[in-house]
Amino acid sequence: MKNQYRNIVGVISLLFCTVANAQDKAVPSLYESRLAQRDMGIVFGQEFYANRAYMMKYSDLSFSELSANYQSDRKDAYLLQDGDGLDAFKVNTSSYQRLKGNKIIWGSASYTTQKQKNMKWNENMDRHILGPYVVGDSVGGTMKQDIYQFTGGIAKQLARWTVGGEVSYIAKSGYREIDPRPKNTTSDLNIHLGVSYNLYRDYELGVYTKWNKYTQNSSLQFVNLLGKPIAYHLTGLGAYNYYFSSAVNMTTIYEGTGYDVGGTIAKNGGKDFLVQASFGQFSVLKGFSSNPSKDMSELKTKKYTVGAIKYVDINEHRLGAKVNYLLTESRGTEYFYSKVGKLEQKIAEKELYKFVRSDIYTSLFYQYSTEVSRLIVSPSFTIEQTDEKRRDTFAKQRFTYLHYGVEVDYMRQINQTSAITVSPYLRVRNLKESTVNNIESYKSPAMTEWTLHDLAVKSSNYQSYGATARYDVKFNNIPTMFAQVQYEQTRYNINKTNSYIGMSLGVTF
Repeated sequence: MKNQYRNIVGVISLLFCTVANAQDKAVPSLYESRLAQRDMGIVFGQEFYANRAYMMKYSDLSFSELSANYQSDRKDAYLLQDGDGLDAFKVNTSSYQRLKGNKIIWGSASYTTQKQKNMKWNENMDRHILGPYVVGDSVGGTMKQDIYQFTGGIAKQLARWTVGGEVSYIAKSGYREIDPRPKNTTSDLNIHLGVSYNLYRDYELGVYTKWNKYTQNSSLQFVNLLGKPIAYHLTGLGAYNYYFSSAVNMTTIYEGTGYDVGGTIAKNGGKDFLVQASFGQFSVLKGFSSNPSKDMSELKTKKYTVGAIKYVDINEHRLGAKVNYLLTESRGTEYFYSKVGKLEQKIAEKELYKFVRSDIYTSLFYQYSTEVSRLIVSPSFTIEQTDEKRRDTFAKQRFTYLHYGVEVDYMRQINQTSAITVSPYLRVRNLKESTVNNIESYKSPAMTEWTLHDLAVKSSNYQSYGATARYDVKFNNIPTMFAQVQYEQTRYNINKTNSYIGMSLGVTF
């Protein structure tokens, strides 16, 4: 299976190269190409491209990239379910091509192999999708993972109308070769459709939608049954399902479906101003693999977003401001069974878990451009509030954080065949207030230690600073080559430090 996916990645890479080289167009300078690939206005307003019709105005130039990437993440402060580190190697290719007939295509493909280190209380993948309903134990370990990603999209302008669509697919596998031995396979399919209409001059109205289908098949086995740890079907904040936990058969399946719908009002392709709002809903059902199978829990999530961006140009200066509001609400319903002899039946279902997160994000944007350089400074401020609770145990955790940050991006042409980009940044998190009611597990002291460990991390402040540097150079008769390195360090006020380093080598054409 690995070889099959790698062959597909290779074929897609070849197709991207063929498309890029087949077009008859003027070749831009290296610096112009870099500006097109790293348009920070696009990064600042990335939400705008949720409507794939607006990909038509993503860039005036075509470009492609092929790269190999390595990253290493080491953590002293971490949530136990996420592990204390990550080592990953990734091969990635992507392309954006303008074609004749007011049409564009884009796509990407990648393969990632990684090790997520020393995870506890989580034997699954994609915890951000499954919520609290994962299988976990107090031993855990390092999980090896393979990730395959494919994306392809097309947009076309038809007089005042522009339509766009994209299909993306991610497949993952995760496993461990020592007890406990999880085996997870996931598939995640997303289909995006969007349309925009030119109302008057540069004013546009757009609507879009996304459909998502997600599946994860999971099993947990022990070769050595003597002294094996108890495996729990967790339900959040130190609680678990008593009926199914520590069963001999620990095979589960997660099936999720969801959709997003949204609308946008914009001027000049979002480069003057835009206002955007969206609503999304996603539901994932966890089932216990038996004969017959049994539903264990269902997590339903609703997401609301609204945002606005405004730009002003003054000669070579460009100013911008953005405000976004995001509200996410997840509710978990759990199913209860009884067994008398061989008769097993569902006796109740209760909505017991709730998680709500709201973010108010504000940011400013300043850009100064010359013929050979570009400087961007973007400060930001966010108020984040999370509220997690269970109705049966009365456990709850509520936090309000204040986030401050500033990002700088400086790009300069060294000469006609080389350019450099340097991007330092600083992020700060301060805890404003918290309300906590932890419940101790009298049956599992290790579970109580887990909740207290994570509480210390959630209650802490930190300062994170880092920088990314990239050098691009072009030689005769070969594509432009680049090297990039990133370093980040995060210091917590609990005397713990996390560090990250990433490196990339690649070509653009």
